[in-house]
Amino acid sequence: LVFATKAEAREAFKAMLSERGVKHDQSWDSAMRVILTDERYGALKSLGEKKSCFNEWQMHTVKQEKENRRLKVKKDREAFTAMLRECAELKSSTRSSEAADLLEGDARWTNIESVRDRQELFSEYMVELAAREKEQRKQERKERCAAFRKLLEETSSVKVDSQWRKVVERLEGEPAFRALDPRVRLEVFADYVRDLERHAEEQKLEEKAAKKRQEAKNRAAFKALLKEHVEGNRITARTAWKEYLLFCKHEDAYQAMCSNAGGSRPRELFEDVVEELAERLEADKSCVKDALKLAKFEMTSATSREEVAAQLGQAEGGIGEKLKAISEHNMALIFQDLVDRCKEKEEKALKRKKRALQDFQDHLAGNRSVTAASTWAELKGELEGTSAYKALDDPTAAQGALEAYVEELAAKAKAREERKEREKEEKKSRKSHRDHDDDDDDGRERRKEKKRHKDKKRHREEREDGEEGSEEGDHSDDERRRKKKRSSRKHDLDDRDDDSDDDRRRRKEKKRHRDRDGDDKEDGEC
Repeated sequence: LVFATKAEAREAFKAMLSERGVKHDQSWDSAMRVILTDERYGALKSLGEKKSCFNEWQMHTVKQEKENRRLKVKKDREAFTAMLRECAELKSSTRSSEAADLLEGDARWTNIESVRDRQELFSEYMVELAAREKEQRKQERKERCAAFRKLLEETSSVKVDSQWRKVVERLEGEPAFRALDPRVRLEVFADYVRDLERHAEEQKLEEKAAKKRQEAKNRAAFKALLKEHVEGNRITARTAWKEYLLFCKHEDAYQAMCSNAGGSRPRELFEDVVEELAERLEADKSCVKDALKLAKFEMTSATSREEVAAQLGQAEGGIGEKLKAISEHNMALIFQDLVDRCKEKEEKALKRKKRALQDFQDHLAGNRSVTAASTWAELKGELEGTSAYKALDDPTAAQGALEAYVEELAAKAKAREERKEREKEEKKSRKSHRDHDDDDDDGRERRKEKKRHKDKKRHREEREDGEEGSEEGDHSDDERRRKKKRSSRKHDLDDRDDDSDDDRRRRKEKKRHRDRDGDDKEDGEC
């Protein structure tokens, strides 16, 4: 035989060894006698190649037979285990001797020749069977628990706050209830109640989140309404909440915002917007003031808006750009603020001038050198050096005040002279009446009799009234004495009228000084 390759020749030689029944443990000489007559013996030419191939075949055959034995043992063991699984009478508590009685007639039992191996396989299967039975019991318990859980879910009277005792009374006749031990039933019920609580809590959280989302939408809608009203000049930096509330209280966005339980209130959002508008207005006002200051333009309360606009229109650079960005509404508010400020300054200046004039008049009243005969020419030099005259800073007003005061002094002097003349005439008249009464004796007697009659009547009343009458009498005497004292003081008071006028004038001067200090303090605060 001729082979194409060396490998084919070697494979043919190995096949010859297997077919001729050569054993793997035979020697080369013994094997050669068996294969010598086979034509494939000459497939390999040299003896060395034949021996090498024979050794290789022996090693391969040993491995193959060993593998075959391993596979057979494995197959027998698997068959043995399968036999055990097929036996329904076996339990995890069955002994090996009991199993032998049941299965020794099966070839798969006897194929495992070693008793030790059979015992090992049986023990392994018992462990497996015990685990399977345990898992089966666990699954059955799980199914019974699921059936009882379903029963609880289908029972509408079982709620998160239900008592276990009442649940037992209601469900004790149900098969799913009786299929579980009392302890397991309680565990299933407790798990179910916890799930109900968790579900209720999750639902509550979801409702709270939904409520927050709705409140956020309400706030966004109200903010959009505020923005719309700002753009329409319905809301300005000077708008009051009460004024705006009358306008927006019927809006859906406002009513929805009022329903919010938390977060900012409508008034807070409104005040935030007004505060932002006020800051913008102050910035715009500062820009306008700076522009007028650069233009050296002095405003008065009579300045028109067109004049201010003309000055602002001449501004250039960055200020000019800022002025163009000011809204028409803000510009109107700024102009009105500036006019009001000018009016306030003018009123304060007028008030200070009146106060200075009053101070000068008070100075004249306290100056003893000023008389009813004084003139402006005589006192001008003296008055010009006083602080009151300097504070007034108006010679015409100072001269007018002096002349008016001199006229007042002259009128008072004339009035005093006239009063003295009248008093002299009255004194003469009283004296003539007294002389006439002295000549009339009958008249004097009648008056005395009348006086005695009054005294008797008074003493009789005092005796009747006792102590109370006595006290009242004393009080009457005191009253008469006071009247007499007031009558005697009347003429003294008339003489002191001039001095009283000066005192009143000084008190008025002090009061005006206190009022002026208060006004100066207010000006400082402004």
